[in-house]
Amino acid sequence: DPKLFASILSGILAAVASSVKNSCIRLTVKIIGQVILVQVKESNGLNSHFMDTELQKLLPLAEKMKGSVSVTSQRKKITTITFGFPNVQSKY
Repeated sequence: DPKLFASILSGILAAVASSVKNSCIRLTVKIIGQVILVQVKESNGLNSHFMDTELQKLLPLAEKMKGSVSVTSQRKKITTITFGFPNVQSKY
């Protein structure tokens, strides 16, 4: 669902942008088998409690797409947030 996808992605980007200053934010998309992974990487070290709270708000939307959204890595001040969902053909 393009609207759900847009809502989730904009929610992730808004949460990251509102919690960092002077940071590099990178967006990547990977297709691994039947799964699409959209990753947002931030290079200044996010507040993990804040991000967990914000991402919990987006989880019900991701679940409607049979997907998930979570902080998947935090190391050396680089935080990776991953939104994953099944790669299915759209009927549109």
